[in-house]
Amino acid sequence: MTVYRVDADTFTAELVGGCVDVYREAMRGTAQDTERRRGLFVRHTLEPGWTAVAAGTPPVGFAYGFHCAPGQWWYDTLRDGLRRRRGRQVVQAWLRDVFCVAELHVRPSAQRQGLGAALMAALLDGRREQHVVLSTPDDAAGARAFYARLGFTELATGFVFPGTPTPYTVLARELT
Repeated sequence: MTVYRVDADTFTAELVGGCVDVYREAMRGTAQDTERRRGLFVRHTLEPGWTAVAAGTPPVGFAYGFHCAPGQWWYDTLRDGLRRRRGRQVVQAWLRDVFCVAELHVRPSAQRQGLGAALMAALLDGRREQHVVLSTPDDAAGARAFYARLGFTELATGFVFPGTPTPYTVLARELT
């Protein structure tokens, strides 16, 4: 399946509904959560360096991310939590000049066929940041193994973001 880049206007006008459907199916999300995600997905297109890729029409998989920096909720939450758990050196090593993979989802029927790796490769292609960071639910053993195969290192497990009871694993790797 071909992976293609998506600009913010196309994502918002044409793909966000399909991406929310992929998210709901992949994450077994509730109707309330998926509607919240729709707004979040659209808001994220305004972040600096936002880029997205998708596969299929309607999408079977998609991924997007953006340049992370102080002042962004996710970055600040991650920085503060990692500093408390792992110390200032880990924060300085991994959150300096970093790209955040905010979402990467593939419909379950299309998983384990190389699509997730192709989406990640296309998403990171041409990025100039030094590092890439993401999070996945702690109980998502398949996702954690997938990211390990792509060279990601676990920075923290049991990381709880405000507003969700779900514990997450934070992963990172060098980008350049």
